[in-house]
Amino acid sequence: GGYGGEGNGYGGPGGPQGGAPTGLREAARLLETGRTEAALAAYRSALRMDAKNVEALCGLVDCLRELGQADEAIEAGKQILAIRPDDAEANLRMAELLLSAGKPAYLAEPYLRRATASQPTDRQLRIRLLCTSAEAALAVEDYKKAVAHATSAVREDAAEPRALILLADARIRVADYEAALRALSSAFDTLQGRQGPEVLRRRAAAHTLSAQAQERLRRYPQAMEEAQRALELDPKLTAARVVRATALQQSGRDAEARSELEGLLAR
Repeated sequence: GGYGGEGNGYGGPGGPQGGAPTGLREAARLLETGRTEAALAAYRSALRMDAKNVEALCGLVDCLRELGQADEAIEAGKQILAIRPDDAEANLRMAELLLSAGKPAYLAEPYLRRATASQPTDRQLRIRLLCTSAEAALAVEDYKKAVAHATSAVREDAAEPRALILLADARIRVADYEAALRALSSAFDTLQGRQGPEVLRRRAAAHTLSAQAQERLRRYPQAMEEAQRALELDPKLTAARVVRATALQQSGRDAEARSELEGLLAR
C-alpha cells in the first residue's frame, strides 16, 4: 500500500465539522482516537437514516480502509462518486483507495485526472492530490515524475509528513540517498509528538526508508538500527526485514542474515 490519505473535505477526520450533526461529529472523534469499530457503527447508523449522506459515506470509507477492508471501502467510494461524479474530493478519494489497496496505478489515473481537472483551491486537497499523483508515479516506476509531484507537495507544505516520506522514497529510487535522508529527518521532526495509527504507520515507513538509504550508503549499523525501529512499530514490515537481512549479510553476519530471511519466508 501507499502512505494513505489525510482526512476528507466533507467534515470527516481532518475536515471542517462545524455544520456536522452531533452523531457524525462523535463518529469522527471515535475514528480519530482509534476506536474504528465504534466509528464504523456510528457512520452506518447515520447512513440508515440517510443513505446519500456524503459525509457519513466518507467516514465509512475511512473506517473500512483503517480496518483493512479495501474492497468494501472502494464500493463505498463508488457510492460517493455516484452522488458527486465530478467532485475533486470524491475522485481523489477513489484514487487513494485504489492505490492503498495495491490495485494497478492505471485504475487510479482517470480519477486523478478528474480531480486535477477541477483545479481544487483547497490547499490540503491540492497537497493530497500531489501526494497521490506521486504514489501513482512510483507504482509505475516513473521516478522523475514522482520526485516532481512530491517536491511540489513539500513546497505547498514543508511540514506534511506524507509528502516528505514520498519525496524520500522517490529520491531513494533515483539513488539520491543523502537527499532522501534529509527529507526523512524533516518527516521525523513533523511527526514528533503526534499520536494515532496513521502517525505510527508513517513513522514505520520513514524508518524503513531510512534503513534502505543507510544500507545503500553502506552504513550498515545505522541501517540495522533504523530497520529495528521500523519493526518495533510494525513487526510485519517485510521491507524492513529485508534491509536488516541485507545489512547483516554485508556486515559478515551471514548466519543472522540467513535466520532473518528464513523467518521472512516462514511468514
